[in-house]
Amino acid sequence: MALSESAGNALANIVKSIEQTSGLMSDIARMSSEQAAASRQVIRAVGKMNESTAVVASASREQALSARQIVGAINAMNSMTQEVTSATFEQKKGGDTVVAAVENINNLTRENLSSVEQLSRSAEGLSQQALELETMVAQFRV
Repeated sequence: MALSESAGNALANIVKSIEQTSGLMSDIARMSSEQAAASRQVIRAVGKMNESTAVVASASREQALSARQIVGAINAMNSMTQEVTSATFEQKKGGDTVVAAVENINNLTRENLSSVEQLSRSAEGLSQQALELETMVAQFRV
């Protein structure tokens, strides 16, 4: 009987081990199912991240295009500013030429005025001398 009791105990232990293994297998199957669900969630999250990355990349391309357009506009504005500066310089040169011409005309006018005043004084002197000569000639009338 010792042998059959030993065999019964061994058989009971085997059954217990099988039951425990079956429980462990159920736990492993449940955990595998949970792991698969978690993996699907990770895959969905990665997909959403990829979509978000695509949106960010598109926005970055648009910003780069806008930045290039802004740089182009700034360069055009800089060119126009240089043209305005050049035109202003040319106008200043023209203005300086006009001022010099007006000053020259002013100097010539002053010189002319001085000559006219001198001529006027000479004419008055000649007029006075003519009157004196007339008076002298009147004394010699025959």
